[in-house]
Amino acid sequence: TKEGVSGMALHRSSKQLHQKPADDMNSAVDSRTEEMKDEGSRESPSSSQNLFFRKNSNTTYKFSLSESSSSDSLTTVELLKRGNGMDNSDDDPLLFLGFNVEDENNEMSKIAFDGGDSVATPKTWFSIDNSKDVSSNETFDFQAYNQKRVMTPLQERINAITMLPAMFYGVYFVMSGCWARQNGDGHDFDHLEDKSGDWKALANDVFWDDQEFAANTGCINISWLPHLHALPPLPVLAGAIGIVVHAPFSFLYHWSYATKLHPSKRIEHWSRRLDHAFIHFASACMSYATSGRVDYFLMTAAYNLDCAYRQFEQRVRPRRNQIRIAVSIFLYIVPVLRRGFYGDFLQLLCIFVLSGWFFIVYPIGGWSHAMFHVLIAFLPHIIMVSACKLQISQQQIESAAQCAILERKT
Repeated sequence: TKEGVSGMALHRSSKQLHQKPADDMNSAVDSRTEEMKDEGSRESPSSSQNLFFRKNSNTTYKFSLSESSSSDSLTTVELLKRGNGMDNSDDDPLLFLGFNVEDENNEMSKIAFDGGDSVATPKTWFSIDNSKDVSSNETFDFQAYNQKRVMTPLQERINAITMLPAMFYGVYFVMSGCWARQNGDGHDFDHLEDKSGDWKALANDVFWDDQEFAANTGCINISWLPHLHALPPLPVLAGAIGIVVHAPFSFLYHWSYATKLHPSKRIEHWSRRLDHAFIHFASACMSYATSGRVDYFLMTAAYNLDCAYRQFEQRVRPRRNQIRIAVSIFLYIVPVLRRGFYGDFLQLLCIFVLSGWFFIVYPIGGWSHAMFHVLIAFLPHIIMVSACKLQISQQQIESAAQCAILERKT
């Protein structure tokens, strides 16, 4: 009947109305399930920008920053900025994640670290060699290293100032003739007077002009350097050169660039790379200062040259670089022990252990690095005194003593 047909149609339409919201809900659930299929995926649905993080079984990291057309009052990036103590003036809102994302077309930026198939922006926090895998351990090690060593501009300038005493002392030790008073048997100039009679008399008879005398005997006669009677021994000179050459690069980094650069940008800056490269230059010089052997110097120079080269690799590896610096230090203090200079070796060991503790542990925060510099400022004296005790240095020290005696008597 018409009434029966109408009733069935009404029942059918009512049933369809009830099913439609359920179907919509199921499709939404299916869509949401599809979206969350990857393990570890996270999303912030209440913001206009969504941050996805996926980690697969191969330790591959992918970050994507997508922008929707929602008009919420705070975006995800702004929330993350506030939660990490950053304001709107900060250039890189995602630095706390360890990556610098630069979104050029304001639609999608991706940084992927999965070996050969990688897309990276040119201004990432640290440079990436696409031919090598980047493990999560190295990434997190970098973040921890950087956060632990962030210092204020004042602390960085103190770091720069504390590099100067060692440099000035190296110059003073050479120019003031301190090395000539470090004779191996503990005596000073005067102990040579009793055996200098013959050649002193001959010199007085033959050389009437002080300048000519100096030119023919290897002595130095400079009025404004009254205590520099001859050139210093090569080991002493090598130690001084290593100290003096490295100091300006360290001062440049700490004073000029570490005070201006964002903490995340400092570790890969060219000034810091030069600072560490010339640490290896100084280590090579020190190895000759403590050993006096050309073959040992060439061996350590080859190692330090390789270390300096690695400082300029695209991706910075702080832990590896620190280990290599420690090995370079070990290589130039071992000869001190081998030569039997046990007192000098014990002093060096104490300085390196204590300064290393300040450098690694950072017990007084940002001031720890300055204390590290203060402690290693005692190294130049010990290194160069040890260099004076070498047999290869003794002949030149004795010649300087003889020149001093002749200058008094002529």
